[in-house]
Amino acid sequence: MKRVIQNYLAVAPSTLKKVQTSGVASSLLQRMSFCTTSRIMNNDNNTTITPQQQYERFRQTIKPLKKKEAYKQFIEVENTKVEDISLTNLKLPMPLKKKRRVGRGTGSGRGKTCGRGRGGLYSRNGINLPVGFEGGQTPLWRRVPKYGFRNGKFKLNYQEVNLEQIQFLIDSGRIDISQGATITMRTLKEAGLIKNPKYPGIKLLAKGKEFLRSKIDIEVPRASKEAIKAIESVGGSVRSIYYNKKSIQVMLNFEKFIQQKGHLLSDEEKSNPQLIYKKYMGLPPPKLLSFYMEEANRGYLAPFAKASSFEFYNDEQKQQ
Repeated sequence: MKRVIQNYLAVAPSTLKKVQTSGVASSLLQRMSFCTTSRIMNNDNNTTITPQQQYERFRQTIKPLKKKEAYKQFIEVENTKVEDISLTNLKLPMPLKKKRRVGRGTGSGRGKTCGRGRGGLYSRNGINLPVGFEGGQTPLWRRVPKYGFRNGKFKLNYQEVNLEQIQFLIDSGRIDISQGATITMRTLKEAGLIKNPKYPGIKLLAKGKEFLRSKIDIEVPRASKEAIKAIESVGGSVRSIYYNKKSIQVMLNFEKFIQQKGHLLSDEEKSNPQLIYKKYMGLPPPKLLSFYMEEANRGYLAPFAKASSFEFYNDEQKQQ
């Protein structure tokens, strides 16, 4: 290849086309053809550069730098342009925090509205939409036809108390019947059997009647016929008394009532709470009146019903 180039440099420009080369030499001759067709001036000394000198300069420019020379050139020249490392310019090539992706389902926490919330009524403070509101259109509970009647709103829910529970409290000493005291709802609350019974009160049931062996006198709003029979079989007595909401509240919280209304009560009423219960008790409603007038239920109005010449019937008795 060197010989081909030397021959090329010795040939005149007019005979350049006659030189026959091949491979790499032909491409190199085509790139160096400008050296013989014109004069190249040196900028420093204003002298003409010969083709041989141009070839040597060409070889130096296209020759790749070795690793050591490239590193030395970086240290001496390019490294001077790099700023000093400090906390102000120290950063990673890629951020550690990932980009937040929104609108990828409600499970991501930033789904439908992408964390921007809702507009209109739902962006205001103090929104209070009723249950079943459907944006102004007729809601479902109004579109569906209704028929029939349900009496669940007027249902009386009694708290159940069993005979075995009362006998256990007597055996454990939490209820004292040695002096023949009458058991009431207040007594059962003080013993821890009931907490705060609501209207209409409790109902005495006959569960565990085989364990009952104590003679008791009890006053409850309602008792089953089996419970009445079991208590009277051991020599006790049952009395069904109606208590309204006010009388139940006074009975279960008598001390608080004395603090609030004590200045309006006499000394006899303060010493005998039964007088206050009867004062606020009143008559039962018409649906319960017949129950408390029957002797089989041991109603407290049964003696008055016997003495009266009037007969009281409920709706079921009239139909029969």
